[in-house]
Amino acid sequence: MTSIEALSQKKIEVFVFRDKERYSNYSAASERTRGSATTNEIYISPIIRDRIDTFSSILMHELSHVHIRQYIGTWNYVNDIPGLKGTLPNVIKLSNKLLNMI
Repeated sequence: MTSIEALSQKKIEVFVFRDKERYSNYSAASERTRGSATTNEIYISPIIRDRIDTFSSILMHELSHVHIRQYIGTWNYVNDIPGLKGTLPNVIKLSNKLLNMI
C-alpha cells in the first residue's frame, strides 16, 4: 500500500467550533475564515452561521484541500526559486512530489 493509499483510507474528521478564537487557535487559521483543513481534518468556523447557505460549498472546498494534501503532500517554505531569487522572502512552494510533476 502506498502512502497516498494509506492517507486516503484514513478517517476524515470534521470539527465545528462554537467560538472564533477557539477555531483560530485550534486550526491555526484566521478568525475571518469560514473553514480550514489539514491532511485528514476539516475545521469549520462559527462564522458559517451567518452564511449557513454556504456550508456545503465550504465543506466541499475544504475537502478538496484534504484530498490535494493527501495526494501531493504538505507545503514547504523555500527561500530560493530560479528567477525569483531575493524578490520573495518566504516563497511558498509545493513539496518535491509536485515539483517533479511540473
